[in-house]
Amino acid sequence: MTSTEVLLRAARDHRDLREKIKETIKPYGISVSQWTVLGMIAENPNIRISDMAKKGDTSMAFVTTICNLLEYKGLVKRGKGFDQRSKSITATCPWFAAAEKEIQKSL
Repeated sequence: MTSTEVLLRAARDHRDLREKIKETIKPYGISVSQWTVLGMIAENPNIRISDMAKKGDTSMAFVTTICNLLEYKGLVKRGKGFDQRSKSITATCPWFAAAEKEIQKSL
């Protein structure tokens, strides 16, 4: 298999996985980006926005925007952080684990 074929296969697999995730989370009214950030928060309680940005290879501004949307939707809660400037973020949605299991089964 050539490197081009590997890249094309990876792109196709990524697209297929993204579609499966979109179908599963559609009833919850969130985007794949929101799902990704919610997953990082659910799997790493009290994770910092800067750490999520590094993990997701994106900007802190983007992650902050997503966190604001998730908080508005009642899916995460911000609390006091480790110091005066930081805030902890905790997932509050009871359905995340079940949706994650459904996605895992479809893989």
